[in-house]
Amino acid sequence: LGAKDIDREEMVFLDKMGVRYITPYEIARQGIHAVMKEAIEIVSTDTDAVYVSFDMDVLDCTIAPGTGIKTRGGLDYREVSYITHVIGDELSAACLDIIEVNPLLDVRNQTAELSVEILMGLLGVKYTTYEKNYLGLSRTLE
Repeated sequence: LGAKDIDREEMVFLDKMGVRYITPYEIARQGIHAVMKEAIEIVSTDTDAVYVSFDMDVLDCTIAPGTGIKTRGGLDYREVSYITHVIGDELSAACLDIIEVNPLLDVRNQTAELSVEILMGLLGVKYTTYEKNYLGLSRTLE
Protein backbone atom coordinates (compact mmCIF):
# COMPACT_ATOMS: atom_id res chain seq x y z
CA LEU A 1 0.00 0.00 0.00
CA GLY A 2 1.63 3.21 -1.18
CA ALA A 3 4.36 1.55 -3.26
CA LYS A 4 5.95 4.27 -5.35
CA ASP A 5 9.43 3.43 -6.58
CA ILE A 6 8.84 0.06 -8.21
CA ASP A 7 11.10 -0.63 -11.17
CA ARG A 8 9.96 -2.54 -14.23
CA GLU A 9 11.48 -5.89 -13.17
CA GLU A 10 9.83 -5.63 -9.73
CA MET A 11 6.44 -4.94 -11.33
CA VAL A 12 6.79 -7.98 -13.59
CA PHE A 13 7.72 -10.16 -10.60
CA LEU A 14 4.90 -8.84 -8.39
CA ASP A 15 2.38 -9.29 -11.18
CA LYS A 16 3.65 -12.82 -11.88
CA MET A 17 3.32 -13.70 -8.16
CA GLY A 18 -0.19 -12.22 -7.99
CA VAL A 19 0.78 -9.56 -5.45
CA ARG A 20 -1.65 -6.63 -5.37
CA TYR A 21 0.15 -3.37 -4.77
CA ILE A 22 -1.51 0.02 -4.51
CA THR A 23 0.37 3.10 -5.65
CA PRO A 24 0.02 6.69 -4.40
CA TYR A 25 -1.58 7.47 -7.78
CA GLU A 26 -4.32 4.90 -7.10
CA ILE A 27 -4.82 6.33 -3.61
CA ALA A 28 -5.22 9.83 -5.09
CA ARG A 29 -7.55 8.62 -7.84
CA GLN A 30 -9.76 6.24 -5.83
CA GLY A 31 -9.48 7.76 -2.36
CA ILE A 32 -7.92 6.35 0.77
CA HIS A 33 -11.16 4.83 2.06
CA ALA A 34 -11.73 2.79 -1.13
CA VAL A 35 -8.18 1.45 -1.33
CA MET A 36 -8.13 0.57 2.36
CA LYS A 37 -11.42 -1.29 1.98
CA GLU A 38 -9.87 -3.33 -0.85
CA ALA A 39 -6.61 -3.91 1.05
CA ILE A 40 -8.39 -5.05 4.22
CA GLU A 41 -10.57 -7.41 2.20
CA ILE A 42 -7.52 -8.94 0.48
CA VAL A 43 -5.41 -9.51 3.59
CA SER A 44 -8.23 -10.63 5.90
CA THR A 45 -9.70 -13.28 3.63
CA ASP A 46 -9.08 -16.79 4.98
CA THR A 47 -6.64 -15.64 7.67
CA ASP A 48 -6.66 -15.34 11.44
CA ALA A 49 -3.96 -12.67 11.70
CA VAL A 50 -1.64 -10.64 9.50
CA TYR A 51 1.99 -9.59 9.54
CA VAL A 52 2.22 -5.81 9.11
CA SER A 53 5.49 -4.40 7.84
CA PHE A 54 5.55 -0.60 7.63
CA ASP A 55 8.35 0.92 5.57
CA MET A 56 8.81 4.56 6.61
CA ASP A 57 10.18 5.58 3.21
CA VAL A 58 6.65 5.15 1.78
CA LEU A 59 5.93 8.51 3.47
CA ASP A 60 6.55 11.87 1.88
CA CYS A 61 10.03 13.07 2.85
CA THR A 62 8.59 16.29 4.28
CA ILE A 63 7.00 14.35 7.15
CA ALA A 64 9.62 11.59 7.45
CA PRO A 65 13.08 12.97 6.68
CA GLY A 66 14.93 10.28 8.64
CA THR A 67 14.86 7.50 6.07
CA GLY A 68 17.47 6.09 3.73
CA ILE A 69 15.45 6.74 0.57
CA LYS A 70 13.88 10.19 0.49
CA THR A 71 11.32 10.84 -2.21
CA ARG A 72 8.56 13.33 -2.71
CA GLY A 73 5.03 12.24 -3.40
CA GLY A 74 4.67 9.59 -0.72
CA LEU A 75 1.85 9.19 1.74
CA ASP A 76 0.94 12.28 3.73
CA TYR A 77 0.13 12.51 7.45
CA ARG A 78 -3.64 12.19 7.05
CA GLU A 79 -3.30 9.16 4.81
CA VAL A 80 -0.90 7.36 7.15
CA SER A 81 -3.07 8.21 10.13
CA TYR A 82 -6.13 6.77 8.39
CA ILE A 83 -4.27 3.66 7.23
CA THR A 84 -2.83 2.85 10.64
CA HIS A 85 -6.13 3.40 12.44
CA VAL A 86 -8.04 1.19 9.99
CA ILE A 87 -5.45 -1.56 10.39
CA GLY A 88 -5.51 -1.19 14.17
CA ASP A 89 -9.30 -1.26 14.27
CA GLU A 90 -10.03 -3.97 11.71
CA LEU A 91 -7.15 -6.46 11.65
CA SER A 92 -5.59 -8.81 14.12
CA ALA A 93 -1.83 -8.42 13.78
CA ALA A 94 0.35 -11.42 14.62
CA CYS A 95 3.46 -9.28 14.25
CA LEU A 96 4.42 -5.70 13.35
CA ASP A 97 7.61 -4.11 12.17
CA ILE A 98 8.59 -0.61 11.22
CA ILE A 99 11.66 -0.24 9.03
CA GLU A 100 13.71 2.49 7.36
CA VAL A 101 14.09 4.81 10.34
CA ASN A 102 17.61 6.25 10.35
CA PRO A 103 18.28 8.47 13.39
CA LEU A 104 21.42 9.85 11.73
CA LEU A 105 19.31 11.34 8.93
CA ASP A 106 16.37 12.41 11.09
CA VAL A 107 15.51 16.05 11.75
CA ARG A 108 14.65 16.85 15.37
CA ASN A 109 13.55 13.22 15.88
CA GLN A 110 10.56 13.83 13.57
CA THR A 111 10.65 10.42 11.84
CA ALA A 112 11.25 8.49 15.05
CA GLU A 113 8.33 10.19 16.79
CA LEU A 114 6.08 9.59 13.78
CA SER A 115 7.05 5.91 13.82
CA VAL A 116 5.82 5.71 17.43
CA GLU A 117 2.49 7.25 16.35
CA ILE A 118 2.28 4.74 13.51
CA LEU A 119 2.99 1.85 15.85
CA MET A 120 0.32 3.05 18.28
CA GLY A 121 -2.21 3.34 15.44
CA LEU A 122 -1.36 -0.14 14.19
CA LEU A 123 -1.93 -1.47 17.71
CA GLY A 124 -5.34 0.20 17.85
CA VAL A 125 -4.37 3.06 20.19
CA LYS A 126 -5.86 6.41 19.25
CA TYR A 127 -3.33 9.22 19.13
CA THR A 128 -5.19 11.24 21.70
CA THR A 129 -4.97 8.28 24.07
CA TYR A 130 -1.29 7.90 23.21
CA GLU A 131 -0.62 11.58 23.76
CA LYS A 132 -2.44 11.65 27.09
CA ASN A 133 -0.92 8.45 28.46
CA TYR A 134 2.59 8.45 27.04
CA LEU A 135 3.54 12.04 26.31
CA GLY A 136 1.93 13.58 29.39
CA LEU A 137 -0.06 16.04 27.32
CA SER A 138 -3.36 15.65 29.15
CA ARG A 139 -3.15 19.22 30.40
CA THR A 140 -2.87 20.63 26.85
CA LEU A 141 -5.60 18.41 25.37
CA GLU A 142 -8.32 19.08 27.94
